[in-house]
Amino acid sequence: MTLDPRIADFLSRNCVMSLATADAARPWAASVFYAFDAARVALVFVTETRTRHGTELARNPQVAATIAAQNSNVAELEGVQLEGRAFRPEHPDREIALFQVRFPIARERPAPVWLLEPERIKFTCNPLGFGVKLHWDRQAGSSG
Repeated sequence: MTLDPRIADFLSRNCVMSLATADAARPWAASVFYAFDAARVALVFVTETRTRHGTELARNPQVAATIAAQNSNVAELEGVQLEGRAFRPEHPDREIALFQVRFPIARERPAPVWLLEPERIKFTCNPLGFGVKLHWDRQAGSSG
């Protein structure tokens, strides 16, 4: 499960993802803050179960997400597209601590914690060359 360090660095430097969920007939996207769990190659986020995306996650854990660094210079653009599974960890103490270290204000308003385990990641990294893409697959366990 080796993640290319350039992808790990990008995920660590950023903190907001656009999370796409779906019910039986309609998709939805929500911006959520996240903390990167490098040991698990996972993204930790919080959301109430009564939100639209929280309700949809409880019914359908399959998700997609994007993380885009904001930069007006196209040669410097970087971004991730991923697909995976989001769920509430059974014993979330570690994930809560990780999220609260990244976002100390989260201690003031606790919310249910979720873990997004990507199955596949595509990282576009223009600083390596225009349109360069790095791929990672959890099953294959490596970047390519």
